[in-house]
Amino acid sequence: YQRRYMLTIIAGGGTGGHLFPGIALAEELKSRSLDNVVIFVGTKKGIEQRIIPPMGYELKTISGAGIIGRSPLQRARGLFQFLIGFFQSLLLIRSLRPDLVLGTGGYASVSIILAAYLLRVETAICEQNSIPGLTNRMLGRLVKKVFIAFEESDTFFPRKKIYYTGNPVRKEFLSQ
Repeated sequence: YQRRYMLTIIAGGGTGGHLFPGIALAEELKSRSLDNVVIFVGTKKGIEQRIIPPMGYELKTISGAGIIGRSPLQRARGLFQFLIGFFQSLLLIRSLRPDLVLGTGGYASVSIILAAYLLRVETAICEQNSIPGLTNRMLGRLVKKVFIAFEESDTFFPRKKIYYTGNPVRKEFLSQ
């Protein structure tokens, strides 16, 4: 059985800087074919919890928390939540069988990109900043494609994976 549409998981959030470029990409995918399906993956504590469902997109949540710059106890909790999120991501990818998993940064994207990579699902990240965050610098080594907004960030990723695309912009800003 072969699907007639593209199923994309967009993972990331926590902050608007990670989430809103993902929304712009979802809008573009839907504009190319109404049959395309976009599912967002984030955490229960991130901004995505308030923003995504009212927009009509499905949001799946996984466990996750920051590790860097935390106390030893918070790091231990964060690592435990990462492991839970990783196993949730494996199950999610196996059940949804997406065509693409796209990370936009933040700790919500680590588990899902890593699981997709291990399950041999097409992966990519979007880097919206001139200096990439730690998450995307690490994931840039695993994913098949890295979409960058600023040429200055190309030194952080393998050259053969880089595509200079600029920053995705939501339609509501283009129509004003």
